[in-house]
Amino acid sequence: DSKTYYGLAEVYSSSGELAKSATYYEKCIEFAKDPEEIKKAESLLLKTLYFLGDEHRFITHLTKLISRNQSNSVIGSFACRAGAKFDKLITNSFCNRPLDYVVEKSLLNSCDFEETFVAAANQILQSANIQNKNQPLLLNGQQTAGNVFASDNHFSQNIKKIIEQEIEKYRYMFKDSTEGLITQWPSSYRLSGWLVSYKTGGAIRPHMHENGWISGSVYINVPPRLKNDDGSLVVCIEDPKYAAGVNDKLNRTLNVVTGSMCLFPASLLHYTIPFQANEDRVVLAFDVIRQ
Repeated sequence: DSKTYYGLAEVYSSSGELAKSATYYEKCIEFAKDPEEIKKAESLLLKTLYFLGDEHRFITHLTKLISRNQSNSVIGSFACRAGAKFDKLITNSFCNRPLDYVVEKSLLNSCDFEETFVAAANQILQSANIQNKNQPLLLNGQQTAGNVFASDNHFSQNIKKIIEQEIEKYRYMFKDSTEGLITQWPSSYRLSGWLVSYKTGGAIRPHMHENGWISGSVYINVPPRLKNDDGSLVVCIEDPKYAAGVNDKLNRTLNVVTGSMCLFPASLLHYTIPFQANEDRVVLAFDVIRQ
C-alpha cells in the first residue's frame, strides 16, 4: 500500500535514516495511483537522495524528472544545487539562472504604504483572533497561520491588487526570457501570504517554498541597521552550510528597508541575517502558486 510506504519513508526521514527513507519513497512511487501522491513522493525522493549524497541515484532521478519536461521550483532548485554539490551542470525547464531573476524595488512611491500595508499589518497582528503557525525555521519570531489573502476585507484585497500588479510588471520585465519560469508562466494562479513579526535577534533559517512559482516579500517595518547587513535578505542557490564556499555565484544579499518589495523564483533558497533593535521587524511573505 503506497500510503504505508510513504508513512515509513517519513518516519525514517525524520529520524535521519535517509537510505531507508529513499527506499520507501521509491516503493511509494511504484505502487501509488494518485498522480499528486506520486509527484510529492518523487520530490521528496529527490531531496532525500541529494542529502544522502548519493550522486548517481540523485542525478538519475533528477534527469528522469527533467526528461518529462516537468517545470516546478523543486526540480529547478535541485538542478541548480547539483552544480554546487556535485559540480554537475544540469539544464532544467524551470530556471537555470535564478539569481538573474531577483528583483528588489520600493513601494513607497507607488501606493499609500502606511495606510495599505502598515495599518493592515498592525490590525492583523493586534487582533485577538490571530493564530500563529508553529514555524521551526523562525528564530525569535512569530508567523500567522492561514492565508492573509483569504479574507475579503478592504485591506487584504487592496494589498492583493498591488502585489498582483507588481507580479505582472515582473513578468513583463522578463518577457523575452527563454526560461520556463517565464515561458511556462501559470495561466492561472493564487496568492498565498502570511505575516512574520520578529523581535530583536530574530531571523529565519535557509529554506525554499516548494509549492511556489514566484516567492516574494514586502517589508512593512525594518528597524534602522546597527551593522551593515543586519536584517538583510539573502537569496541563494544553496544553504551556506552545504555550499563549498560562499560566493557571488551562489547568493545575493538584499539590504531591504521599510517599503522594499522582493520577488524571486521559488526555486531559490532564502534566509535573513539576525538584527538588533528595540522595535519589531514586520514582513509580509507570499507565494504565487500555480493552479
